[in-house]
Amino acid sequence: MADRKRAWWRTARFGLTGSTLLMLALAAFSTWAVRYLEAPPGNGRLPEAIASESRDLYMLQTGPDGQAHSSLEATLLRRSPDGHAVLDTPLLNLVDMDIPWRARARRALVQRGNQEVRLEGEVLLTAETRQPLRISTEWLLVKPRLQHAETAAPVVIRHADILHRAHGGLHAALRQQRVALYGGIHSVFHNPTLPE
Repeated sequence: MADRKRAWWRTARFGLTGSTLLMLALAAFSTWAVRYLEAPPGNGRLPEAIASESRDLYMLQTGPDGQAHSSLEATLLRRSPDGHAVLDTPLLNLVDMDIPWRARARRALVQRGNQEVRLEGEVLLTAETRQPLRISTEWLLVKPRLQHAETAAPVVIRHADILHRAHGGLHAALRQQRVALYGGIHSVFHNPTLPE
């Protein structure tokens, strides 16, 4: 009788251990499957395999803490012959800052492993500060993770009642709200409430 109880205990103990291990393996697989299926490809990266084109793109980049860092929207996404992603009518939102920035253009190229967005054609970069800030240029290179923007093209900045023009471009630290202008800078103050 004692041998029978020990045999039953070994069988029950193995069954308990075996079923526990099986349940743990199933739980781990389920967790992986849910995260894999729900996650955007490449953690906010543009999909690598695009047959010809995709319409109505929305991409959200998150930081290491899982919070939204930036978003990129476009009406059309296609691949250029050199392998870059080309976006038509892009809208880039940099939201992980005290004051969010928004950039629009006619098209954009996504470069350097999706770390840079080169906006081209009637680029408008805005910040909704107490007095709105608007930066216009023909092209602008934005590095969303570094929160940096730059161009060597002429720029026009409108802020409050001041209009700045620079022929040599700019470098902007967006989080710090610092903009450095280069080459042939010209500023004009215009108060629309004063008589001319």
